[in-house]
Amino acid sequence: MTALKRVEGPGVETQPGTRTKVLLADDQPSALRVLTETLESSSYEVIPVTTGDAALAVLLGPNPPQIAVLDWTMPGCDGPSVCRRVRAARKDTPFYFILVTAHGDADSMVSGLSAGADDFIAKPCRPDVLLARLRVGERTVRAHDEAKRTSSYLRTILSYVDSGMLLSDPAGQVVFANDRLAHLVGMQTVPQKGSERTTVCTLLGARAVDPRGTVAQLISAADASQTGGNVDLELAKPARAVIRWTTRPVPLPNGVGRLDVFRDATAEVHAAEQREKLAMTDATTQLPNRALGVQLIARELSRARRELAPLGVVMMDIDHFKQVNDRHGHPMGDKVLAAVAAIIQSTVRGSDACVRWGGEEFLLLLPRANVEAAATLAERVRVRIEALDVEGMPRVTVSLGAAELAAGETSLDPAIARADALLYLAKSSGRNRVGRR
Repeated sequence: MTALKRVEGPGVETQPGTRTKVLLADDQPSALRVLTETLESSSYEVIPVTTGDAALAVLLGPNPPQIAVLDWTMPGCDGPSVCRRVRAARKDTPFYFILVTAHGDADSMVSGLSAGADDFIAKPCRPDVLLARLRVGERTVRAHDEAKRTSSYLRTILSYVDSGMLLSDPAGQVVFANDRLAHLVGMQTVPQKGSERTTVCTLLGARAVDPRGTVAQLISAADASQTGGNVDLELAKPARAVIRWTTRPVPLPNGVGRLDVFRDATAEVHAAEQREKLAMTDATTQLPNRALGVQLIARELSRARRELAPLGVVMMDIDHFKQVNDRHGHPMGDKVLAAVAAIIQSTVRGSDACVRWGGEEFLLLLPRANVEAAATLAERVRVRIEALDVEGMPRVTVSLGAAELAAGETSLDPAIARADALLYLAKSSGRNRVGRR
């Protein structure tokens, strides 16, 4: 036989097998029996007790009923005392307490509500009134349970999010923080509700490469009237890392708060740096390419003018390089370019820069070197390349020209042009030499 649904009232129905547990506490056995029969006939699971102490034991025990109908006056603990003690002991459990009392005056109602009661029923208790009040209690408990479950689901989801999340109210106090935030900030525990946003910012900032500037940057966003933004924070402790911080004002029930999201962007930033490096690096020689060379020229030119120091340049070209490609193929040509670049790198100073200027042509930037020092280095490079002997690779020579930035010049282009002219003078004079006037 198919079981039927029990309709509890307009819009409320309970499926078979889902009986709501209710605690009934009354020191009068006859009244307790009548109410128990009434509730059980309406598919409630009833736990009857005759003393306040027994009610307290059930409500503080394992898997307690969330709805309790308590007589105000009972042996041991009275109804209000049961409410008060259970509320204090189990703050996270959404109980619904109904006091049954002959005290109908306003002072008694205030006293009962202050103790933690949710509703009152006057004695003698009418069964239909009790059932109606229980339905209110069921809806209330169900709503509390649903809110608690939703909060639990949300916290679980956010605990698995890779980003640290911090929500603060208009006063700058923490409303919510997830576990990941504690890890990124370096805290032992998750920031508690009511703690200060600035405290979290200070702890994170203390790990930064620039602690003072970072803390000021983070705390300045505490004013919810500001717009959102993104900042990459470079951390030094316990290891180098980059935290991408996103902050924005968000509407809250009590005004405008702030949502801070902290994400570990170390791998992403590193990948971007590598892509930029590859874009500025010649793949064959692993030297800076011309695009990066232009930036290096600007940097060294600025430094030379600021320090009133000489700046030498050397232009270099591999002799008869086209013949290498024609006779041995382009892979061999690439091998020669890489070998020549390695010789240059091992010959120049740490402060010098060598750029693959184009084709078989190289540019050397020599800070604090005048034309004589530049020519001396160029000759050293020439000699070492002439002596290069790699099995299976044709021997090559280079021609070079050396110059320096002249007084009053605001661009390195004239010096490069002078070095280039001397390079071609070396080629027209027989190659494998440093051009001189």
